[in-house]
Amino acid sequence: MVTIEDNVLDLEKHHKKQETNFTCGAASYRIILSILGTKISENQAILDCQTKKSGTNINNVFSALKNKFKNKDINLVNLDVNFNDYCHYLDLISKSNICYLSNLYISNSGRGRNQNRFHTACCFSGLIFDPSENFPVLINSYFHTFNKNLFLRNMILV
Repeated sequence: MVTIEDNVLDLEKHHKKQETNFTCGAASYRIILSILGTKISENQAILDCQTKKSGTNINNVFSALKNKFKNKDINLVNLDVNFNDYCHYLDLISKSNICYLSNLYISNSGRGRNQNRFHTACCFSGLIFDPSENFPVLINSYFHTFNKNLFLRNMILV
């Protein structure tokens, strides 16, 4: 019998850590390619996704995936939902899809004002592959790292 721990260990080989503070989108793209059997460097992912120092535009990732996998059904979905309200659905959909997640999280800057920050991650097989972390985590536990201020803006279904 395969356990969740076995599944995490098997899928952990696909996890890619971002090399800079602005390449989470490119690193998430690399994770998707790795799961689908294609290995590329982060520099190639940056080129494919046209990543800039301000980050990666989800439309560029969508185009790069469509170009790389012409015969695969790939869809971009606009959501704007609270991650906690949507994590059960993500868990279900990740069993049959790889999902590129474009997130917004609100953090307190320490000066009394909240700051909006953007971040991407992937989910597959019930796990979140966050390129700012060292390993994948269960979808339900990922939400707790953001103290209930995480919003799922867009998703690419692969």
